[in-house]
Amino acid sequence: MRQIGKVGSAADLERLTDYLLTLGITTQSEPEGDAHLLWAHAEDRIDEARAAVAEFLRDPRNPRYAEAGNQARRLRQEQSRKETAARKLSVNLGRKWTGRPAAARVTFGLISLSVAVAVATHLGEPLAEGVAGRAAAVEVLNDPSPPLIQRFTITRFVYDNRTGAVVYSPLESKKSRVIPWELWRLVTPIFLHFSVMHIVFNMMSLSSLGRLLEGRYGSLWLALFVLVTGVGSNLAQYFMTGPNFGGMSGVVYALFGFAWIRGWCDPSAGFRLGANSAFIMLLWLVFCFRGSLGSVANYAHLGGLLLGAAWGALPLVWRR
Repeated sequence: MRQIGKVGSAADLERLTDYLLTLGITTQSEPEGDAHLLWAHAEDRIDEARAAVAEFLRDPRNPRYAEAGNQARRLRQEQSRKETAARKLSVNLGRKWTGRPAAARVTFGLISLSVAVAVATHLGEPLAEGVAGRAAAVEVLNDPSPPLIQRFTITRFVYDNRTGAVVYSPLESKKSRVIPWELWRLVTPIFLHFSVMHIVFNMMSLSSLGRLLEGRYGSLWLALFVLVTGVGSNLAQYFMTGPNFGGMSGVVYALFGFAWIRGWCDPSAGFRLGANSAFIMLLWLVFCFRGSLGSVANYAHLGGLLLGAAWGALPLVWRR
């Protein structure tokens, strides 16, 4: 915001600000003695605004400035209506969803399955067995009856106690059974959780965002969305760090990215995330990447966010 001129009387100030508004230039004023300083918001139109002020000061009684008042009032009324509509569409993730429970069967199904897996796997303890030496690790990996939790990881793995390394059969290797025989493993890591706080935070976020989008787009759409973004976020984490990860947070960030971008670029979507909700989710992402919260599937978060945002931006891309 930069200063564009000074006007004497309040009446002149009103006519000038109305006229500038009809040109698409919004302003702000402040008193200075008997005069008023005028500031423009648009940095890229400062020269145009200053020229308009200089022209006004040469002939402030020109009829066109009086005629601009009616148009400016209509513009302000329209802007007020848009702001009111935007506030009504704003979604606060902390508020209780009041949609029909029947419309959220996929959301509640995901929550129920996540809780069941968390209980059955004792919150991921132990996530993988520890063995002494790589030969022993390979033997464990070939065990035909692995622990339950190893049936949900993206590929089976163990820790080599001597080196601390993770030993596993890569997805892309010929020995791996994930492609093509155990394709469910590309999805199932989203149901693994490793602490009470981990699952509580993910399920609260899934409940808020899942019910919002399932109520808007339907259960089949949400199931497809979770499948695609779950696989995408799991693969992003796997290729960056290996198979020792799990959690619904990649899908949660995909839901967030979709709702954030779709609400912003498509007013007909019928919803919009509040600025506070978006800020909290992005701040949490930054904290996780900085390592402030310990070992976290950061690349699943980022991959899910980018996938969801790209999906949400499709209407904008289509229009262009």
